[in-house]
Amino acid sequence: TPLSVAEIADKLKISPNYLSSLFRQEFGITIIKYTNQLRMQEARILIKEKKYTIAEIAQRVGLSDTRYLQRLFKKHFGLNFRECIALDNVTIPKVKTEDN
Repeated sequence: TPLSVAEIADKLKISPNYLSSLFRQEFGITIIKYTNQLRMQEARILIKEKKYTIAEIAQRVGLSDTRYLQRLFKKHFGLNFRECIALDNVTIPKVKTEDN
């Protein structure tokens, strides 16, 4: 089960808002965006393996809602799952950032 910002903050004995502020200050991105980028990179790898259902991929990347996973994937890569699979051996672009 993925850790929440509140759980991490509790372990560090600081408030969730302060943790979020420190993270953004240090890394220039919110904790949520960062974890979603990690999830999308993992989803990209799992899709390319062509042996998991969307529900299995969602579960493996720590999401319970397959529609949310699909929306995030499209937002991050500019492709939906079918388009990604259709590309087969073509390299899927890396996660989009606000800079590109």
